[in-house]
Amino acid sequence: MKRRHALLTSLLLGLAVVAGALALTRTMALGQHASAGDAQIARRAAQLDRAEAQVRRLRAERPPALPAAPAAQSAPRVVVVRASQSHGEPYEHEGDEHEDGGHDD
Repeated sequence: MKRRHALLTSLLLGLAVVAGALALTRTMALGQHASAGDAQIARRAAQLDRAEAQVRRLRAERPPALPAAPAAQSAPRVVVVRASQSHGEPYEHEGDEHEDGGHDD
């Protein structure tokens, strides 16, 4: 390996080490701030516990009785009567002349 390639490889490796160290310090800083959220997590867990207890309590209660159903009634019968279709004049054929001389203006 040429001396120039070795120098370039070592520089790139050094940059990778610096980037990794920077990422590690940022990750560690995020972990320190997470302990401040423990109180918030505990508060949310308590809210969920109260909600769960309320659901269990409501599930154990009997629902109110339903009102009595009305007696079944038959629906009135509907009869549809269609009027006869009368067109009046007989159908005009294509060959017939119109009153205005055969123009449709």
